[in-house]
Parts: sequence; structure tokens; C-alpha cells
Amino acid sequence: MRITNKSLLHCNLPKLSSLSSIRDIVLNSKKNVSNVELDIVDKSTAQNLLKDVDKMKNKKLLVSKKRKLEIKPPWIDFNAKYNINYDSPKRAQFQKTSEFFNNAKVEFEWGVASFKSIPSEIVKTNFKEREINDHIPINSTKRFPGKTKIPFKLINGLPEITFLGRSNAGKSSILNNLVTQLGRQRLTEEARMSSRPGFTKTLNCFNIGNKFRLVDTPGYGFGSRINQGGLTMEYIENREELVRCYVLIPGDQGFTNLDMQIIHYLRDIGKPFEIIFTKMDKVKNPETLQKEIDRSGIMDFPSLPKLLFTNSSISKSCPKRYGISDLRYTILECCNLLSN
Repeated sequence: MRITNKSLLHCNLPKLSSLSSIRDIVLNSKKNVSNVELDIVDKSTAQNLLKDVDKMKNKKLLVSKKRKLEIKPPWIDFNAKYNINYDSPKRAQFQKTSEFFNNAKVEFEWGVASFKSIPSEIVKTNFKEREINDHIPINSTKRFPGKTKIPFKLINGLPEITFLGRSNAGKSSILNNLVTQLGRQRLTEEARMSSRPGFTKTLNCFNIGNKFRLVDTPGYGFGSRINQGGLTMEYIENREELVRCYVLIPGDQGFTNLDMQIIHYLRDIGKPFEIIFTKMDKVKNPETLQKEIDRSGIMDFPSLPKLLFTNSSISKSCPKRYGISDLRYTILECCNLLSN
């Protein structure tokens, strides 16, 4: 039997005279509003409110479904899997790293076609000559006593890292990735990028936040020249400021004989290095790459390098630029900048 307004006069129900009261009933009840309550207030108002609540619930369901359906690349766990022997960075360390790179001023300092043309190498050569000819004491308190004629900011001895890789391996793209905020889709173009192999012909130096230098080298292999390879080798072997090399391997192509020669060369001369797999968004079969890594023997090296997997392009299969945070952290770590 339906309860009417007259019969409600004798009930102990609260008076509902405002929209906020209706909202409280709807939002706090697990079931639909009863007929009793609908008779107390205007039916159309309560029904409209119920529709609004249903819409809100549907929106929340859609958002949660989208989160569950967020596509992650199949290689997303590679950075953790292949670096199990290294301590994982803490969230605070990642935040500090991101703050540095997101706010760091990037300045192109020099590009040279010969090792002796590097500003600080010019000063070192002149200083050694003066040591011999003018008998300058070795225990001098100054790094380079006397006038250098070269701005101090170019010879201040900041740590350097370098990118090595075959032509068109993605060295310039990685550099631009490092200094671009991860939330941005378009990369900051600090280093010029080209699809033409052999585009970079000189050593190009970038000052990052006046804390370290990143040196981009000419690519080896197709499109490169012998003198470019000699320039790179001389820099690796003789540069005192160089603290770490990063060998870039296109993930969709895997290792070549030249890549393995460079890797073994760095191992044999005792130069610390890590390996960055670029263009992972183009990898169609991650298992094939895993088999290549196993066959390479890199995981058996006494000085086990870190393996970093990255993608520069954002797509449906790679909605984010993965691996860049790990690379940023590794760079600051090898430059001893995390504690400062």
C-alpha cells in the first residue's frame, strides 16, 4: 500500500526542505531513494539528482577501466631485470634527479675536429711547454698558472660523459631526451638530429647546468670517416675529464660487429661504460633482443655494465619516454653529483 503525504504527518521522518538534504540521502544511501522520501520532496528534483549520481559513478568506472587498460610496452621490466646487481634508486633520488635536469641550463660550448683543439687541451699543452721551458713548480696551487687567454668556464675541469654509437643510433635524440621534461611530448632540440648517417662530424660539447659536460661523438660505421674514428679514440684514451662512456645500440637492430668491437675495446682499456638500447618503441620482438644480449656475453663481464632501455618517440604502444629517469640517475651517479 502506497504511503501518502497525509500518513507521513504521523511519522518520525526528518523534514527535507533543501537540496543539500536530498544530496545527503542520495550520496549516503546504498540503495535507491524510497517512495517515502520521494513523497517528501519534489520527485523530479530527486530523480534528476539520482541521474547525476549515476553519471558520476559511470565516469569513475570509465577512468578506472582506462587505467587498467593503459598499455605498457613488453620490455618495460628490462631496466629492472638486467640491472638486478645494482641498487634501485629511491623515489627521493629520482625526484632530485628530475629537478636537476628539468631546470638545468644547457649550453653548447665547443665543437672540434681534432682532440688538440679542445679548449682545455690547448691550455694543458701550453702549460706543459711552460713547465719545461720556464721551470714552473709542479706543486703550484693554480690549475693553470698564468694567463690562459681562454675563458675559465671552458677549462674548469667538470666531469664529462660521452655518447658512442654507430651512425644514426640516436645519440642526439638521447641528449635531447635528457634535457626535456618527461611530461612534454616534443623534445627540446639542444643537439641537432638527422636521419642521415654520419651527420655529426665533430666532437660536440654541451655544458649541463654547469655541473658536468656531455660530449656527442661522430658515429662509427656507415657514413663515417676514418679520421672521425681516430678523433673519438683519441678522446676516449687521453681525456682526463672523461668519467663514463655510454654505448648506444638501436634496440630494433641489435648488435653489429662494430658495436662488439667498441664494447670489447672499452673493456680492454679499462674505461667504465654503460649500454643504452635506443628506439625500443620500434622493437617488434623483445625476446629476440634478449637472446642477442645473452649471446653477446656482456652479462659475464667482470665489470658488469648497466643496460638501459629507452624510447624517444611517444606512441600508443609507448605512451611515455621510458628509461630516461634511470639514465639521468646513472649519469649524476657516475659524475658524483647525487650527494651535492
